[in-house]
Amino acid sequence: MKFMCTRNILLSAIRNLLSLTSIRSTLPILANALLETTPTGLKVLGTDLETGFQGVYDGTVQKPGRVTVNARALGDVLKELDPEHPITWQADDKHVVKLASGNSRFTLHGLPADDYPQLPAFDEPAQFSIPSTDFLTCLQQVLPAVPDQDQRFVLQSVLISISAHESPAIELVGTDGHRLVISESRAGRWVTSPPQQFNALIPKKAAQLLATLLAQDDTLDVPIAISKKLFCVTVKNVILTSRLVEGTYPNYQQVIPILNGARMEIDREIFEEALHRVAIISRDQTQAVRLALTPDTLTIHAQNADVGEGTESIPAVIADKEFKAGFNARYLLDALRTCPGKRLQLHMKEPLSPCVIVCPDGQSGWKHVIMPVR
Repeated sequence: MKFMCTRNILLSAIRNLLSLTSIRSTLPILANALLETTPTGLKVLGTDLETGFQGVYDGTVQKPGRVTVNARALGDVLKELDPEHPITWQADDKHVVKLASGNSRFTLHGLPADDYPQLPAFDEPAQFSIPSTDFLTCLQQVLPAVPDQDQRFVLQSVLISISAHESPAIELVGTDGHRLVISESRAGRWVTSPPQQFNALIPKKAAQLLATLLAQDDTLDVPIAISKKLFCVTVKNVILTSRLVEGTYPNYQQVIPILNGARMEIDREIFEEALHRVAIISRDQTQAVRLALTPDTLTIHAQNADVGEGTESIPAVIADKEFKAGFNARYLLDALRTCPGKRLQLHMKEPLSPCVIVCPDGQSGWKHVIMPVR
């Protein structure tokens, strides 16, 4: 096996799939990336048995072949090479890989490509297309609310619901039990015939990698395929596949209170900057801050017995009497950073009831629900 390519092309591919490789796996080969020549260049694959990455890249093939090599070691080597020099890659029958770039020479020990797990194949998927910017925005809004670990394993996933209408809406949901985020886009279209209401649970790792890929590319439309057990997205030259999480997602609609008028409307940027400053004091386990609403003013207060306290008041449109409630500052900041509008509204019936944050026009398809703290 022998080929030549630019350093940046190969480094980008390896960096993208690193989240799928694990040195702790009982299968050592899962720490490796599979590199395989094609008639026009190079195919790079990675998997953790749940999610699969397959990218095709330009290169000059001098001798066809395939080999696996430790992804992290390869990434570390590529990172240090001069991007101005092309890379020559050779692998022999004993899976020894030799890299040459400028005056640099490296030898890496690989494993047989035949031992690498195959990526899952699809069976009659429903196909859907959505603008990449819309899909990326939805993912960025819900991912902060999806936990990395939770006894309720279904919460470690993003719920994707696609309506069966001819002009379908795609809705993404994420929750960790303390907060809930709903993000919707109506810019999609069916490629196949619309099925019935379609729900799928995408593992967080796959959703995070998808967001990374979407952020790197400005493709107008992203094709999505969903079958009973698999999810597949094509982003330019990369195909990302993932097994769906099995289980029943909580009935999140029942925890969303009816909006009966906002208690407060405020400039998002001013609120975020003030909260970020005051939250410095609350950097403990609870990260608690208290919001106090008085006529025309929102006061943010944080107190820490070991550090001190901080207070800041900012202008706001108050639509109710004086009101106080406590929140986790990080949850609030995540909501403010992903809010799609310049202003936001806070709806809350009682100091310990769920707080709903929305945009004033109500048309953004974004809704954030946060449980207060005592």
